[in-house]
Amino acid sequence: MPSDTQKLHDSLKKKDKEIVELKELLAEAEAEIKELNDFHGFQKPKVSILESRFLNKMIKTSAFLLVCALVVMIGIYPWVFKDEAISDGGKDNTVEVVENTDNIDNNDNNLQNNNADTNSIGTEEKKDVKPVQMLIVKSDLGWLNVRTEPNIETGAIIKKINSEEEYEWLEKTDDNWYKVKIDSEGHTGFVSGEYVELK
Repeated sequence: MPSDTQKLHDSLKKKDKEIVELKELLAEAEAEIKELNDFHGFQKPKVSILESRFLNKMIKTSAFLLVCALVVMIGIYPWVFKDEAISDGGKDNTVEVVENTDNIDNNDNNLQNNNADTNSIGTEEKKDVKPVQMLIVKSDLGWLNVRTEPNIETGAIIKKINSEEEYEWLEKTDDNWYKVKIDSEGHTGFVSGEYVELK
C-alpha cells in the first residue's frame, strides 16, 4: 500500500497540474481580450448626430423661430397686400353688382318719376331737399368691406373702402347696417354700423 507521503505527493502534483491548466486558460483569455481590443483599432463609439444635445437644441430652436415667423407673416399679410387685394379682388364682383345696382337705381328712378308725375298733375310742389348725412370709416384693419346686401353671409363684397374716409349714407337698417354711396356715379352698397362713426 502506498504511504501517506506518496498520496500527498500525488495530490500536490495533481493540484499543480490543475493550476498550470488554469494559468494556460487565463493566458488564452487575456490574449483573446487583447485581440478584441486591438481589432480594427477598437474605440468607444461616437455619439450619433441625432443624440447630440446641442444639435437637438438647435433643431428645436430653428423650428420654433420658423413657426414664429410664419405666424408673423400670416398676421401682417393683410396689411402688406391690402392694396393688391383691393385692386385685384372683387373686380368681377364689382362689375356684376354695379350692373345690378344700376338696375335697382333705374327702377328707383322710374318709381320716383312716376310718383312725381302723379303728385304734380295740375299743381307744382316744392321738392324737399334732405341734408347730406355723412359717416366716417373706423375699422381697426384699415379698410372696410362694402357689400351688396346688409348681411355678411349673403352680401357679396363689391368694394373695400379705407379707414378715416367719409361717405354719404342714405339709410340705416334695423340690423345696424348703412347704405352708402361708394362713388360719384351714385353706386351704393352696405357697410356694418359697428365700424363707422356718424359725422
